Amino acid sequence: MVLRVLVTRPGDDGIALSKLLEAKGIQTIIEPLLTKKYFKGPEIDLLNFQALVLTSANGVRALAKRTSRRDIRLYAVGDATATTAREAGFGEVYSAAGNIESLADLIAEKSSSADGPFLHIAGSSVAGDLKNLINTAGFVCEREILYEAIAERSLRSSTIGAMKDKQVNVITLYSPRSAERFVDLVRKARLVRVCQEIRVVCLSEAVASNVREIQWKDVLIAEEPNQESLLAIIDRLTNSKLDKETLGESDDMKNNNRISKKDDQSRHDVPMDVNRNSGTLRTVIITLLAVVVILGAGLASKSLWDAELEFFGRIFSSKSQTNNRANDFQGRLEALEKSQQALELDQLQREKPHLQKKLDRTLERVAGLEKSIDTMREIIDDVKGSITAEATNSSQELFARLLKLENESKNFRKLYQSQTGKTIEMLSEELVELEKKIPRFSTGTENKNSQSIVFAISQLRETIRAGKPFSTELMSVKAVNKSNQNTDVLLSEMLGKIESYSKAGIFNLAKLQADFMKRASKIVQAGLIPSEGSWFQKTLAR
Repeated sequence: MVLRVLVTRPGDDGIALSKLLEAKGIQTIIEPLLTKKYFKGPEIDLLNFQALVLTSANGVRALAKRTSRRDIRLYAVGDATATTAREAGFGEVYSAAGNIESLADLIAEKSSSADGPFLHIAGSSVAGDLKNLINTAGFVCEREILYEAIAERSLRSSTIGAMKDKQVNVITLYSPRSAERFVDLVRKARLVRVCQEIRVVCLSEAVASNVREIQWKDVLIAEEPNQESLLAIIDRLTNSKLDKETLGESDDMKNNNRISKKDDQSRHDVPMDVNRNSGTLRTVIITLLAVVVILGAGLASKSLWDAELEFFGRIFSSKSQTNNRANDFQGRLEALEKSQQALELDQLQREKPHLQKKLDRTLERVAGLEKSIDTMREIIDDVKGSITAEATNSSQELFARLLKLENESKNFRKLYQSQTGKTIEMLSEELVELEKKIPRFSTGTENKNSQSIVFAISQLRETIRAGKPFSTELMSVKAVNKSNQNTDVLLSEMLGKIESYSKAGIFNLAKLQADFMKRASKIVQAGLIPSEGSWFQKTLAR
């Protein structure tokens, strides 16, 4: 018999298991129930840890992405995880070849608490409490979450079709979470009845306990919680006679049929004696004579019983038609029952707790919503009742605070002090004294000239910053400067230094950078073109 196995492991593990089964001549369908997402981040600091603890091959892959160290000791829960660690480059790897209890025992046997703590590399969902087991054994264990398993929302349509067409004989399940998720997806796809013809092979009793909510053809559990024991079950299914009924009658039935045929043949082959032959001949002759007499009497009295014969013929004919119709109805009824595939009573009883659980959760949610609505109504009633009083109280409080601020502002200049201990009043007086010391022009004309010089210099500065020619602005500054004796001597020398740049302007930083990029590219291009050689070589270089 050729098995068809549904592989539910995700990622590289599922692909590797599929290839391993197909090498044995077993057909596979890959349907990952979980998708692994590895978390990105900086390299993990492993300096203070004496060893790493890994409970899955995905943990090894996540660890390899977050550290370059391969010299640290590593403890693996099983051989598959240990093999993945060695393939990733880790040198010192120990396998517990079992479960988390055996892993904790292995750590206690080979390690000393004085050498430092352990680091458990895990996913967001952890089966069992390995950290507590290690801590109970007298060690310190920390946990680092490096990946998460995202559950699939539904089975693929091709997988659903294969299960409905009975193209799946065996399903492999490796973890309690994947088993629980698979049962949910089977219910969602309405495949509960189909599972009665499928065997499920589980890695452990914890996995099997999550699939027994629905009825299977068989639930098989690996002797040891590792892939080798699980594959041994599949090998036994392939080589055993558990599914001979799907291929036709069993070998024992065929042997029995052959024996019965031989017995019949042997009875026919036994020779008869002479007396038996003669008795048989007399019986035949007497029977023929009796038949002839009966036929003759019947023909002679045909006119007497012809009408009765016709009556009985009609009766038997109607009964035959009735029987044909009954057989037709029977066949149609059986086909209808088969197409409907009505659920059996025991299966409905098994589904009842699951449906009751969903109904209870729904009712709890409805009760919670009703409670929230009642609470909101109470809040609204309270607000309606107190809105006027609260508004009055708030307005009175604001009015009182406003009066307080107005009263304080009158003495604010005298009350507030700076860090040097001076009040605003004192600072204001000092500011007035400083303003008196600032030299001012005695006439309005000199004041206007000073303002004109400031304005002209401001225009000149902005034009120079823009990198534009500033001949016009420079002439304006000179003209205004000559009319003011106080600034003429001071500015004439400075204006003379920049006069030579007035027609072209002075490049600012942005223009200098842009000009540098143009000239630099031309310089580089000229350096790449050979000074000697033919015109073809120069053109090719360009």
